[in-house]
Amino acid sequence: MEQLAATLAGAHHRKRRQPRDIRSDEARQPKITWREWLIAPAYQQAEQGDTSLIEELQEVFSHPYDEPSAELAAIYDRLKPREFFNAGGVSHYSCSS
Repeated sequence: MEQLAATLAGAHHRKRRQPRDIRSDEARQPKITWREWLIAPAYQQAEQGDTSLIEELQEVFSHPYDEPSAELAAIYDRLKPREFFNAGGVSHYSCSS
């Protein structure tokens, strides 16, 4: 039992001493993520025959790990606009499972 405790303590000690590569963690995170409040206006425009916003979103989400241009970041890398905070269907994700 003492040997098992010593082995586990040694493994825990070795694990704690290894530095974390934060740059590696950041590289695995998409720069812009899918948010329903970003997508809903594209659906609405497409219903009217204008698919330009859908095409723009397709381009943005085709390269999720690339650094977006300043122009795209200003549009898509931001907090949810106030008008969507209580909007049905775009404010919160839900899971039916």
